[in-house]
Amino acid sequence: MLAHVKSGGQLAIGDAKRSSRLYGRPFNWIVDLLGKGAAGMMSRKPWEPMREMLGDFHYEEWFMRFFYVAAGTTRTTNKNRKEEIK
Repeated sequence: MLAHVKSGGQLAIGDAKRSSRLYGRPFNWIVDLLGKGAAGMMSRKPWEPMREMLGDFHYEEWFMRFFYVAAGTTRTTNKNRKEEIK
């Protein structure tokens, strides 16, 4: 996705995930069952590489930590600046 966002642009994703809350864990089997067709593996953590690749990174969880939104701004590099000038 980052290849399609201009330098200094924003990228945000939101999805369901397995809960890490003690009172949410008993329901993770439902999340796994519902995610089989769409997501495949609900224990994935796509926001972790985003944390390294984006500046001004923000991550928030909702509804017993079953849903999340992760967002940030692409970093401007000298290479990107040269390409934008052309």
